[in-house]
This record gives sequence, structure tokens and C-alpha cells, in this order.
Amino acid sequence: MIEQYEGEAMTVGALFHRDSQKSLLTDMADALESMSCHYTGHVVSTQRSAQVDRWGQSTGTIREEYSQEPLKELQSKLGERGEKIIRAGFKHRKAGPMILSIREPSTNSGYFLVDLAFASDELGIPVEARKKEDRSSAKWRWRFTLKLLDLICGAPGCLYAGAGNEVDVPTPEEITTNKMMRQSLPAVWGLPSSLCDSRGRVTEDVLSSGCPAAVEQWNDHVTAIKIWSPLDVVPADHDAEAIVLGFLGTVL
Repeated sequence: MIEQYEGEAMTVGALFHRDSQKSLLTDMADALESMSCHYTGHVVSTQRSAQVDRWGQSTGTIREEYSQEPLKELQSKLGERGEKIIRAGFKHRKAGPMILSIREPSTNSGYFLVDLAFASDELGIPVEARKKEDRSSAKWRWRFTLKLLDLICGAPGCLYAGAGNEVDVPTPEEITTNKMMRQSLPAVWGLPSSLCDSRGRVTEDVLSSGCPAAVEQWNDHVTAIKIWSPLDVVPADHDAEAIVLGFLGTVL
């Protein structure tokens, strides 16, 4: 079985527009390996035509297995059986067990949601209740999470990404119909710089609105908008969040 993390989940999620789930899975696996998040050989698969919901439930039969074959080879073998991998296990020496999930929100849409989940650990403890050693560990885990967000958001085909404790990155339909679980929206949004440059002025809108949210150009590929931080006792900046969602609602 895929090794599970304990307690609450720190999640990095992203929406991709890609030709196939197969290539996206291997690209994500390669990216994770570059950050020493190693594939464990454990996968969960289902029928290629099956729909998978946000909680990993499938309309088809779910199979879990372990293989010492490289992920790409195992994926090809399962593909010949008419199956697709929907979850794969990874592990980082310090962050612990990680689960990579991929699903298609709607059939043949070309959109794929990627979620990487691992233990929140100290980040799941209320800020005011953390001991000194908890604060140090929480700071490392949050920095690690943001590095993963940068990595995933900068991958080809990413439209937007987000990260936070027990969060869900919404689908395009949830954004445009305003049916999101607002209590679980990302603490930090990652937007590909190409999207910001060519499709709108989201960063300028946030800055000119007087919102306290931090807008950061992490590199040539990713712009980050921080709504709240799990390291501080500061209320979420819902005005900036509304600007980000409004921007995404117009460009998707």
C-alpha cells in the first residue's frame, strides 16, 4: 500500500492543460525526483474511462499495487490493460511520505488537476501554540512547500497552482460558477508569468487595490500572490483572493 502521512495534509495543487495524463504523470515524477522526493513503487490505478472525484473515489475499479519497475514502464504496462495511474507514492527524507494524485475534472476537457500531499506536522499546530522547536520546523516545511509550488507551477502546461494546509485548488468550473469551498482555498497562489503577462494584469490589480497581500516574482516563470501565511497570526487577505479568482474566471 502507498505509505500514508499522519495528521493534516500540506497540499500543493495545480491545474494543467495537457494532451495526456500519461505525460503529465511522468513529468511530475521527474520534477519531484529533482527535489529528492523519490518514487516508492506504489501506485493506485483505475480504468482509463473512469471518472475520479476530488477525494480519490473512482467510478471504476480501483487497484493498488507495488512494482520495482520504473514508473514510466509501469504506466505503459497498465495502459496496455486499459488502466491509468491516479495516485503514486513518493518519499522525502525530511518531509516524509508523499502522495501524488492526478485527475481529470471533466471528461475529455484537456484539464488535469494535480495534487501533492504530505504531512503538515508543525504547520498544523496553531501559530500561538507552537514551541520554539516547532516554529523552526514549521518554517522549514513551509519553505519546502513553496519550493514545490514554484517547481510545479513552472512546469509546461500549468495554468495556476496553490498551496496551503488542508487546501483544495478549485477547478475552472468551480471558479466560474463560484462554487468553491472558500474555507479551503490556497494560502499562496502561483501563476505562470506568461499568463499574467499575456492575459491580464492580476498582479497590478492586487498591488493597486491596497491589499496587503504580498506579490512576488519568484523567477522568470512564476508569480506568487500570498493570501495568508501559516507562519503568522495574520487574517487572510480575502480582497486579494477575490482579485485572483476574478482574474482566473476571465482567462480560463
